[in-house]
Amino acid sequence: MQEGDPMKIHIHPISTGRVRIKEAQRARRPGGPLRVMGDRDWSDWLPIHVWLIDHPEGPILVDTGETCGAGRAGYFPRWHP
Repeated sequence: MQEGDPMKIHIHPISTGRVRIKEAQRARRPGGPLRVMGDRDWSDWLPIHVWLIDHPEGPILVDTGETCGAGRAGYFPRWHP
């Protein structure tokens, strides 16, 4: 951030990984969870981001991502890729 402009805020995406989701999750068509579970089509890889906010009072890192348990074997159902 530049000095002299104390109200200027910049937001930077930082890629932390990638994920594939069911196409039915992307389309959000009627049918809810059953439609998603029955869908056999997976999306291409999508980025996972955290956001770094350059704020006049200091940087703020925002991560609204997955729970830490997602890296543990058995966390996801067997059909998950």
